[in-house]
Amino acid sequence: MSCCASAHWGATASPAPITAASGGSAPPSLTDNKLDVMQWNVHQNIGTDGGNLPLRVASHMALQNADVISINELPTTQSVRDQMRAHLIAVSGQQWSDWYFDENGSNGNGIIVRSSACSVSSWTSQELSGVQASDRSIVQATVNFNGKTVNVFSTHLDSSSAPESSRVTQVGEIATFTAPYANPKIIVGDFNTTNTSTLSGITVNYHDAWAWGISNYTPDRSFKYTDNTGAYTRANRIDYHFFSPKSQPAVIELVEARIVDTRDMFTYVSSGVSPNVTLTVVAGDDKGVRPSDHNMIMASFLVP
Repeated sequence: MSCCASAHWGATASPAPITAASGGSAPPSLTDNKLDVMQWNVHQNIGTDGGNLPLRVASHMALQNADVISINELPTTQSVRDQMRAHLIAVSGQQWSDWYFDENGSNGNGIIVRSSACSVSSWTSQELSGVQASDRSIVQATVNFNGKTVNVFSTHLDSSSAPESSRVTQVGEIATFTAPYANPKIIVGDFNTTNTSTLSGITVNYHDAWAWGISNYTPDRSFKYTDNTGAYTRANRIDYHFFSPKSQPAVIELVEARIVDTRDMFTYVSSGVSPNVTLTVVAGDDKGVRPSDHNMIMASFLVP
């Protein structure tokens, strides 16, 4: 198996925090023990209008106020990452730490942590095998939050152009990679499948935040929005939050899961496809331009 490089936005040798820009707003004080985790495949910062706009993506990341961000398909070009880092700092007024596994020289798969909420004691990563082996990986961060340790993993499996058997193999590798880490665990990423049997190597042991969101959906919880009745992340549901082994007493509790509506309302049309949309994905979502062809999904966990 070939080896791909791990990297930081700042291209440092160790995961140093990104410092807030001078004059930025002070980080909010934490008044609860809720860990907010985002999953988002940013499609190399290309929106459904065809525009490659890194700052648009960074703005949406910052505005959700997540504590941990799992990000897929981040461009590896350092100047692009530098722009996004500066904008994330400017919009959020926060410090951030990050770790990436650069896949196939063009995509970065990784984890970004809001340092005012969490600290990170270790980072690791591993390439996955499969048809698109040099383009897929899993990244791990040991996150310290509210005096507790939570192991977070971000992954990106082979696309639908690869046979389902390839993703089955990768799910097995993820199960093996995550097994030695202490509980609780949160496994997040773009799994590129809706096949429940493919995911059984993980679902047999872990809870599914999306399934919880569907079963507990009420309008005030806002798990899905009006035009996205299926709660899709990309034409279907292929992005996931798995958490906490089922076999262990609950250490963290899922209290919210939601699909975020990132459509630009200035480009929105009430029916059909917005004339600004050049990459059509699924009917309801194509009524307005989105910054990526994936919807972000958020999950919130109580860490007592």
